[in-house]
Formats: sequence, C-alpha cells, structure tokens
Amino acid sequence: MKEIDISNILFSRLESCGAIKWHKNANHSFYLKFRDVRLGSIRIANHRGRERYHYTYEIFVKDKDIEQKIEEIVESVTMKARYINGFDPEKFIVFDRETRQYIEVDNFTEYKNRILKKQ
Repeated sequence: MKEIDISNILFSRLESCGAIKWHKNANHSFYLKFRDVRLGSIRIANHRGRERYHYTYEIFVKDKDIEQKIEEIVESVTMKARYINGFDPEKFIVFDRETRQYIEVDNFTEYKNRILKKQ
C-alpha cells in the first residue's frame, strides 16, 4: 500500500471527526490534522519523521499489519472525539498559548495561522 492510499483511507474514515488533508511533502509524506487540535495529527510516510514535531500517530508503509494500524488509529481518534465535551467536527479548535486554553477560531485561515505560529 502506498502513502497516498493510506492517507485517502484514513481521511475517508475520519472525515466525520473533522479530518483535514494538511500537507504532502517532496519525500512522499502525507499529513492529516483535525479541525479540533485535541484529536492530534497523523503522519504517513516511508521513513521516520522528526521527533520535535510530536505526531500523535505515525504510520510507516513498510510496517507489518498496516490495516491493523489504520484500525487502531481510527478507533483511537473516534474514541477521543466521543469523550471531548461539546465536540463538533465543524468547529476549528486551537490551543491559545496566552490563555493556556483551547478556543474556537472563526475560519481555516485563522486556524492555520495559529497552528503554524512559532512556539
């Protein structure tokens, strides 16, 4: 299975949780994020990623039992979504560093700007 196939499978299975196709880089790594950052992020690649990015989930195409790994990630994300009080897959939720709380932002542009802001 290729990175793009895994990315598409995960996206289709997690779209109801607010999945966003975030990025594809030149090394064929694919990234999924969620409108609500409390659900984490997913990296799909054929090589190890940088530890400093702290991906919640990572899938390597060379891993054995990829189907099982996909199922585990889908189950974990959907469970998290169920237990987040007031979870809404349509809302953009980010962590506000000033107030140290999760807040809702109005749109994707504001979400992206806050996600990409240097720490």
